[in-house]
Amino acid sequence: EDGTRSFSNYQRRMQAAFEFFSKLGVRFYSASDRDFAPEGESWEETCSMLEEATTMACNLQQQSGMRPLYFAADLFSHPRYMNGAATSPDAHVFAFACAQVKRAMDMAKRLQAEHFVFFHPRDGYQSPLQRQMYRDIQHMGHLYRMAVQYREKIGYKGHLLIQPKPMDPMRHQYEC
Repeated sequence: EDGTRSFSNYQRRMQAAFEFFSKLGVRFYSASDRDFAPEGESWEETCSMLEEATTMACNLQQQSGMRPLYFAADLFSHPRYMNGAATSPDAHVFAFACAQVKRAMDMAKRLQAEHFVFFHPRDGYQSPLQRQMYRDIQHMGHLYRMAVQYREKIGYKGHLLIQPKPMDPMRHQYEC
């Protein structure tokens, strides 16, 4: 490993993880879309890398008998989500988050994940003067409703779960 965030490093890490989990006799693993591939220079490049990584994971799952207990969309590590994903006041960020959830749900279905988890630790506020809480909660509800509709549309049988993050000292999380 060369320590970079290159796609080839992600592929090596995935192979090493499956080998390690197989040696431990693990039946389930958990992951998010950003665990499989880095963010590309464009949406198309990101989707291409995720498609290739998903194919690789499917092959490794077939060899090892493992599958994801849950799969998630990483809607917090990229700087675009610094003011939230589903509750972002920027419509472009909200739309990107929705597209990323859609892509991750496609991956979860293909990987036969038992559950799809929503974890948005940055969806919240530091001061009620900063945000419009009613609007923010409506936006989060819209994302969840669209995810339920999309799950039904693609025939994904996994459960949709929300992983609440308890309020930390500096920020109130909507999910708690």
